Amino acid sequence: MSNTNNVITTRQSIEQKRAKYAWDCNDNIKNNKDNNIKKKHGEYSALISKIPTFIKTNGLLNTLAFLYDKGGVGHMVFDQMINWYISDYGSLYRRREDFSGKGSKEAFLEFLLDKQMEDSRLFISLTVEILALFNWFRRFTKE
Repeated sequence: MSNTNNVITTRQSIEQKRAKYAWDCNDNIKNNKDNNIKKKHGEYSALISKIPTFIKTNGLLNTLAFLYDKGGVGHMVFDQMINWYISDYGSLYRRREDFSGKGSKEAFLEFLLDKQMEDSRLFISLTVEILALFNWFRRFTKE
């Protein structure tokens, strides 16, 4: 007879990682030593609260294009999304080198454009994954 009360499921573990990642991202902006970044926390919080609706209404790719075009806080959110996807718990951790560093946003958008047509299951799972992450972001960015 096994004791299942002490076993943490994979889903719980991933949810905990999402929560920690969202907390750390918010904390990094809210308590940043650079006052220019710290001042943008209100704009960041407002944008974070809208992202799930943007994704559900316009789709993941259009939302990322919006963030890319917005610049500033939009780029910060875009980077956080990519960094989650390539983290040890994200769907694209094996593609870490492809989406790191300079040009990562453009490479990621290109990748999604290709995958949207050829692998709809991956594209849908990426969308569901980021929506789950942004549930945590919204909880931690409320003022």
